Amino acid sequence: MEKSKQKTDAKGKSEDNEMFTRGTKSFQKIEETVATTALSFAHAISKGLSTYLDARKKSAESKKDGAVQDMFVNVAKGVTETVKESSNIITDTAEAFDEIIFSTKIRKRMKNQIGKAVDTLGLQFKE
Repeated sequence: MEKSKQKTDAKGKSEDNEMFTRGTKSFQKIEETVATTALSFAHAISKGLSTYLDARKKSAESKKDGAVQDMFVNVAKGVTETVKESSNIITDTAEAFDEIIFSTKIRKRMKNQIGKAVDTLGLQFKE
């Protein structure tokens, strides 16, 4: 999801037009990942519905009450296409979140915040 190399202009400045307030880059990248995932899923659903409608039309044209007779088969074809198209969405999203959320800087920040919360609450953990 995230570009591995950033392009720079002659002055060495990033050509990436995205601007982030300090500390919000990861949240904005998460929002981008969620939006991209939603778009991919919508595309998969659209493709599955198109497959269903094509199969339904073919059934209806080939025999009397064919759309009703073949309804479950046609639905299965549409669902199969949707699943096939959306199969990589979960993996791609997980990889993107792994890159964004669990970067070293954020892990350290989370560890420090958890440590502060534990100290503030006076909690003790046995190891």
